[in-house]
Amino acid sequence: MGTKTDASKLIRDLGRVLPLLARDAMAAAMAAGTLPGPEGVAMAPQLRAVAAEETRDVESVAARIASLGGSPSLGLEALEAPRTRRASLKWLAKMQRESIDALVEAIPADADDAEGEATEHLLEHLISRKRDTVEILERAGR
Repeated sequence: MGTKTDASKLIRDLGRVLPLLARDAMAAAMAAGTLPGPEGVAMAPQLRAVAAEETRDVESVAARIASLGGSPSLGLEALEAPRTRRASLKWLAKMQRESIDALVEAIPADADDAEGEATEHLLEHLISRKRDTVEILERAGR
């Protein structure tokens, strides 16, 4: 094998991603309960599903940090959803894109050992699913 994964760097990178994922989960859950209008009510099941998937993402990344020898922790900032449906959808999509960028930065691109490959695969899966979420939010906001 080639380059070994730098576990301490990966723990730091994943530690930066973890609160963003938790924020996204809470924001989606909030939006599921508060998105106004009939369109908001119609989107509630999809947003609940996003919140559940995002919560599993938090679990997966926390487990990855722990398996690398780190101690996962996170703090959440206060979330205040916008009052209109369109603004709320833009708000959610913006957070998703921010998390996607952080996930891309956390991919251990140079490591080709089992740790690096497993982490790369996990993060790429999260990125792909989050891109799907952004597309849904953007379509619903039109």
